[in-house]
Amino acid sequence: MKIEVHSIKIRDLDELAWCALCHGKDFLFWANGKVLCFESELYVKSKEARLVVTDCCIADMPEYSKGIRVEGSNAFPSSPMPIAKASATAEKVLEEALRILEKRKKERKK
Repeated sequence: MKIEVHSIKIRDLDELAWCALCHGKDFLFWANGKVLCFESELYVKSKEARLVVTDCCIADMPEYSKGIRVEGSNAFPSSPMPIAKASATAEKVLEEALRILEKRKKERKK
């Protein structure tokens, strides 16, 4: 499966969890010391599959935890946000997003 990541942002863990809660996400992904949240669409054409990630946010979380408490506001009560260990596909999305960020970083140094 080909993975395309179009928008990537590094966020603080609390900010990422708040955003995920506001957008109705059921859980976040964790892999290799990072938490990942993303929006995607799957396109299948004949034998070729392509996952297009329109928005991807990444936060540092060195140790795995099954969840994080998201502080509430007037509109949302304080809530737990589950964190699942990443599936193989989510790991590939994270790898591609980090590869793109590293490439951008190197291009800015030139």
